[in-house]
Amino acid sequence: MVSLTRRPGAKRPAIKRKPPIDPQNLLIREFVTPEGVDLRLQLGSAGERAGAFLLDGVIIIVAFMILAYAAQAAAGAFGLAEGEGREFVAAV
Repeated sequence: MVSLTRRPGAKRPAIKRKPPIDPQNLLIREFVTPEGVDLRLQLGSAGERAGAFLLDGVIIIVAFMILAYAAQAAAGAFGLAEGEGREFVAAV
């Protein structure tokens, strides 16, 4: 039968303890560029990144709408009537 208890006088193995994790250090990235510039960047929190993602989406949609309107106006300026592909130009 195998005994799971320690032998008397046996030393315990040393436990290497990690330093406490600082939550702010999890969002910091350090790297060196090929030019030798040492950069230290702090990433945004999850809420900040989600807000930036939504803002990017709104900007992309608005830019697409402006470009579609400009394409439709340009098609009208070149003489395309409503039924002659002007809608296609606006959709593309």
